[in-house]
Amino acid sequence: LVHRIALPAPALVACYEPHANLVCLGGADGVVRTYDVRSRGAPPLLHELGTIDTCTSYAVSLAAFDPTEELLWTSSGPYISSYSLPDGFATSVFLADAARRAPAVGLFPYAYGLVAPSHDCVRFFGKGGHLQATVRAAGLAGVGASALCGAPPAPALVVAMGPSAASASPSI
Repeated sequence: LVHRIALPAPALVACYEPHANLVCLGGADGVVRTYDVRSRGAPPLLHELGTIDTCTSYAVSLAAFDPTEELLWTSSGPYISSYSLPDGFATSVFLADAARRAPAVGLFPYAYGLVAPSHDCVRFFGKGGHLQATVRAAGLAGVGASALCGAPPAPALVVAMGPSAASASPSI
């Protein structure tokens, strides 16, 4: 089943929350749109719940639903934000990298906050955006994308980088 949605700006990221049956689309216009995809007949209807304006001039590049509460995390340029659902109220807005104003390349919510890899390190933030820890390693230089694999207690962070960075960096 395919749902086509006409948007005022291109969607750059999409994520799905299976427990609440929500879909989030982050746009080039800096707006996050949330949809309810519960079955209300055949085929299921896609009902727009609302929009969240990230109040930045950046496109929404990453989005992830929090597994422990009704919270949506997004990244727009150097900013990471969290929003309560379904009302879309901003609960935190902070810089992914305060020193360099660099963007995050992944958002991985967990019970105590958020893991946010960037181009040269991995940062751990509390739910309110307080920096808890930063992990730096030579093998993280040039990271362009990331994924979290596995489940607690031993998840693994997989990072991807361009060929020049990958050949120059030892594995960690």
